[in-house]
Amino acid sequence: MPSQSAAQTNPVLSGIVVGHQNAKHVGTRIFPIYTTEELPARVPKFGQESLRLVDDKATVDGGGTERKFEWTTLSIDADGHMQSTFVPTASKASPAMKAMINGAKFVKAGVDLMREKSIYDACHDASLFTVSETPGTKWDNSLTVDILGDVQTWRENRSLATGYMPNVLVLAPAVWSHVRKNTYILQALGVSANGSYGTPAKVTPELVADLMELDEIIIPRVAYDSANKGQAVSRAYMWTAKTGFLAYRPPITDDEYGRVISEEMDAAAGRTIVWTGAEGATEGVRIQEVEVPAGVSPWGRGTNGGTNVIATQWYGVVPFEEKSAARLTAMLA
Repeated sequence: MPSQSAAQTNPVLSGIVVGHQNAKHVGTRIFPIYTTEELPARVPKFGQESLRLVDDKATVDGGGTERKFEWTTLSIDADGHMQSTFVPTASKASPAMKAMINGAKFVKAGVDLMREKSIYDACHDASLFTVSETPGTKWDNSLTVDILGDVQTWRENRSLATGYMPNVLVLAPAVWSHVRKNTYILQALGVSANGSYGTPAKVTPELVADLMELDEIIIPRVAYDSANKGQAVSRAYMWTAKTGFLAYRPPITDDEYGRVISEEMDAAAGRTIVWTGAEGATEGVRIQEVEVPAGVSPWGRGTNGGTNVIATQWYGVVPFEEKSAARLTAMLA
């Protein structure tokens, strides 16, 4: 890896790459992006005090019972995550900028995949999210399992514990394949598996989310290779077959770069803290170029020269209001 002093920041590439998103990545839909210019970022932590009943009667002279609410805070840091790739001179000949844009996007895609994995790991960490839910009857036991009842019960449990009703359900693809064929769900949607009206293929996450009174059902189909370099390929979906995650997520929107962000500092299962104040970075992303002379390459092979493209992204995945979410385990037999 070349030294920082040898690298030249390219603000144009940085700006382009900020908005480069893999459509399959869903992590920031679960832990939305929250930007901060300063580190450590200090944010309010919503606790049980918000559920305490306080007499609110006003007196004739305008006096009333004061409710003293003291926010606790979390000190949040964002780390630098860096990967690089080599773009040979020959590939940059025509047009030059296109090859560099593709190279920069390629490197950042690697950083984003690691971010996706860190969010997945957090959602499944029993030391972070101590609340777990498992259906009494596995969802693949029969087509008449009460899936709607299970989800409603779990939502009520979290609502009573925190005052925030979970509004996002994450289901592994194998779990979703059983949900969309469930008899009660089909009946509630007016879809018959045998009739002319439709089939389970017409059952979408959006339709079932409305039925469950959720903002969104997320089906992560994020594939990755867990093998080390040089080893046999070992590809699988990141979200394992029998798992899920149920959480409250504050209101989200897309920013000018197309990223999923949540500007409202409300209770949340987790946040993706992006540090925008990093030197030379555009919204937490910095793309640098280091020219590599002819006859040299990062892998020891002779080349006609080229450019090392280094993508650095400053973010931190932070579990926030842990009790507002529940890990869903052993959902299938």
